[in-house]
Amino acid sequence: MDFTKLRRFKQALNAERCERILEEGSFGVMSVTGEGGYPYGVPVNYVYSEGVIYIHSAKEGHKLKAIRNNDKASFTVVLKSDVISEKYTTAYLSVIVFGKAVEVDGYDEKLYALRALAEKYSSTEPAAGREREIARYFDKTAIIKIVPEHISGKRGLEA
Repeated sequence: MDFTKLRRFKQALNAERCERILEEGSFGVMSVTGEGGYPYGVPVNYVYSEGVIYIHSAKEGHKLKAIRNNDKASFTVVLKSDVISEKYTTAYLSVIVFGKAVEVDGYDEKLYALRALAEKYSSTEPAAGREREIARYFDKTAIIKIVPEHISGKRGLEA
């Protein structure tokens, strides 16, 4: 598929900066086709690792149902958004990913993703505590993986 190119190409971010934003962001919005064909965008915690996005989820729910029906997804991260009132604009850094979303079913990859998520969001906690939490919730948690097909980023002129 040909993805639409940025109209304001001077504001485009290079691939390395896009990856840094994905690594640094604390949350993103996963968008899928929901019930009845309606768009469904949901804010989620995530980790970007080894070139893919991992998201934890309950074992059942709207996200999983949607990707089981249609694996196409987009994922947006806004790292910065500062209003510049006097210029009627914002300074921002954002990335959007288009790709395929699948539920991870392999034990090793699920464990890898949970460890990466725990490290990102609870790095100040002892590793043993993170491992206990992973073991406690492993069977109750699903992992969604978004495999990027296209990544683009954009910045406000002041960012």
